[in-house]
Amino acid sequence: MVAPLLFYQVCQGVQRMVARDIMNQDVVTVRVTDSIRCAAHKMLEAEYAALPVVDDEDQVVGLLSETDILALTLPEYLHSVADLGFLPKSLQFPAPGARDLDTTKVGDILRTDILEVVEADEPVIEVVRLMVTQHVRRCPVVEKGKLVGIIARRDLMQIIVRPTIEANPEQ
Repeated sequence: MVAPLLFYQVCQGVQRMVARDIMNQDVVTVRVTDSIRCAAHKMLEAEYAALPVVDDEDQVVGLLSETDILALTLPEYLHSVADLGFLPKSLQFPAPGARDLDTTKVGDILRTDILEVVEADEPVIEVVRLMVTQHVRRCPVVEKGKLVGIIARRDLMQIIVRPTIEANPEQ
């Protein structure tokens, strides 16, 4: 059993923290005018599943995910098909009819409907609540409208769960 007192103490410490205290300040971003090839390269090099998209004033305008890029490798008509089992194993991939990674820009496929951002002075407990209730994997952190960092669920696991687990490694 995890020590309830230790978990309580960790949570008490988290209550005093704000997003700025735990955010990663070294944020890899893409711009709406970047090609998908450029964005995919940045994503693969950084080993991130999604990147914040910023405008010329470094304001967050959306997120670009691996799923968004992978969807481009399929012809557009396949998005409306429920089962792709009918496709021959010899199908060329990326498929003919897929969008070009060089001419398609981030802004062409950018999704803004799932974007959640937090202010740098937002209490971490509120960031946890947002990420859990809204099923958010990563959350850009802004200050005066400009991107200053990002928080991933893994960051929250490190500050909330890891101390409790390490205090009782045998359990």
